[in-house]
Amino acid sequence: MTNSNNDLFAAARYDVNFGTPAFRVAEPSQGDNGIRIVPDTIGRVAWNSKTQQAIGLVGSAQTIVQPSVTVGVFEELLERGYVQPKNLRCQSWNGGADLMIKARTGRVGEVKTQRNVGEVVEHRIVVLDNFIGRRNMITTSEDLVLVCTNGMVRAEALSRSKMRHTKSITDRFQQMVIAIRREMDGFETQIEQLQKLADTPLNDRGFQAILDEWFPRDEASERTTRAQNQADHVERLYHTGAGADPGSLWGAYQAATNWISHHRGRDGSREVQNVAGAGADLNRTILADLIARAEAAAAL
Repeated sequence: MTNSNNDLFAAARYDVNFGTPAFRVAEPSQGDNGIRIVPDTIGRVAWNSKTQQAIGLVGSAQTIVQPSVTVGVFEELLERGYVQPKNLRCQSWNGGADLMIKARTGRVGEVKTQRNVGEVVEHRIVVLDNFIGRRNMITTSEDLVLVCTNGMVRAEALSRSKMRHTKSITDRFQQMVIAIRREMDGFETQIEQLQKLADTPLNDRGFQAILDEWFPRDEASERTTRAQNQADHVERLYHTGAGADPGSLWGAYQAATNWISHHRGRDGSREVQNVAGAGADLNRTILADLIARAEAAAAL
């Protein structure tokens, strides 16, 4: 994954070009010259202009939207004040086929915990784009607890906005502004939901029941070694992790997001997975379950 802290968008300063139908694989086996020929009927090879490496195969009639278009949209968002330059991150991976930009919107909320501490939650916008046709541009939210940098998702499955690829910067800017406004409007609701978690007490027996749902046991009431290690890890985070708040549903969610944000999965792919992959889906499922528990407790 490539990124830079000098030029805000240094990781996206390349073009996606079409090369010849022949390309060389990165690590050919012994005795293999690594040259591959791509028939025109299958597609065209896309290249990263900066590294001169092949990054994927695209259809013969497919139009590629360049990284500069996504960057141009974000530069416009910065100029108009929709997002902030401080701590903006721009990263590329898969040779430049994929690009991710994270930026603050300036929205900040507070969750009052059982420990009478106001946990600050910061709203960020995350944009994922792909330049060889694997997916549309995705705009979503990352609500970050600053004390522990645990990333939180929105409970609604439709919280992500998908935008079609078009060459028009104006069109993409308008689409992204609509998506950002939608995410910002949802931030206040998110803080209210998180506060419900903080206001709902949770005893040790209740937390163990939640762990059994997250890491189920078999008919003999046993977990696999892997599941038991994960459950033990989350339980430690519940009691002693950064921003721990044992005794509330908020504390349970903090433990879960700490594990998902910093420990679950592989280091190289964890961040992307937590934005638009299995990590984000798991995070969303856990949050929806805990919100349902809080609402059920409030109805008693």
